Amino acid sequence: MMRASLTLLSLILPLYTGLAETLPDNPDEAWEIVQKAIAVNVPPLQLQGRLPTKAEMQAHRNAKAEAALHCADIAGDFARKFPDHPRAVESRKICHTGLSAAVRDGALKRLPDLERVEREILSKSGLSPDQRFQLRAASVERAAALAQSKGEDMLAAYEAGVRQLQGEFPGRPEIAQMLYAIAVRSSGEKARALADEIRRTTNSPELKTDANKLIARAKRVGGPLRLRFTSVEGQKVDTASFLGKVVLVNFWATWSAPSISQIPRLTRLHEDFEDRGLVLLGISTDHDRNALNAFLNHKPLPWPQCFDNDPNSASLSQTFGVEAIPAIWLIDRQGRLRFTNAALHLEDSVQTLLSEEAGKP
Repeated sequence: MMRASLTLLSLILPLYTGLAETLPDNPDEAWEIVQKAIAVNVPPLQLQGRLPTKAEMQAHRNAKAEAALHCADIAGDFARKFPDHPRAVESRKICHTGLSAAVRDGALKRLPDLERVEREILSKSGLSPDQRFQLRAASVERAAALAQSKGEDMLAAYEAGVRQLQGEFPGRPEIAQMLYAIAVRSSGEKARALADEIRRTTNSPELKTDANKLIARAKRVGGPLRLRFTSVEGQKVDTASFLGKVVLVNFWATWSAPSISQIPRLTRLHEDFEDRGLVLLGISTDHDRNALNAFLNHKPLPWPQCFDNDPNSASLSQTFGVEAIPAIWLIDRQGRLRFTNAALHLEDSVQTLLSEEAGKP
């Protein structure tokens, strides 16, 4: 789920309203206009090997939102002008798709329109249970993304929506998968309780296996944790030598955009708290060592990095059941694992552990 920017509220206005009067009275001719709106494509950014600027990215998102709104408004007006036409149901779906895309790209002023169209579609007969569930599930994901854009707890918003879906659609196998997405990003007793619920309710052998891994991982929290590896620089690393310090372990990969987005945050933590006893370790889950080396040559990181897919050593991420990246773990001054999903409140969690004296949590 991508972070939406609230600053786009002032940049993207409700466009193309009042188009019903401009559609011809002939539904076939009107439908041709809808099809032409669907065919409008925003060309990709021409970067010629360079990274886009923030202004370029915002302008590109604006253009995509405008094109999506143009299509959505024309399709919506078709449905209103020809409500009994065989294409009316399809046009409502096109309107919903366009509004959804525009809201994702920052057109948050059109969110009430999107919610209204969703209610209209759900109120119409003829939707299959699968279609009804998919529509509701999409709204749950959107609500979580919007919560994140406002600086709120995205995971809590997502779980609230999933629990509502669970009441509306009992027995849907997707619910267990959605709960797993929450569990894998949770820690300690929360992760264990969700994993146990998944194990009891799912019929999927694979999901049961994954839930068991989560339970095993959750049981590690509060207990001693020791990691040993040889860094890509050839340094022998053993967390036992860091007793009395707080150790941040970052499971990441160069191909993971969310992982890369965490690097400035981790760098600030390293600069701010190294003198107070914070140690950072990186566990790269890249499959290609050359990719990791190339990244570190381009952007050196001042903490040791482990290439976790070295055929000559056991994988730490597999050993400790890390199923999703980035995953940030925190080990306290006594060498005990305290957090397995520390990213959400990372700065506060780091300072909490740093404030503890060794042996006195």
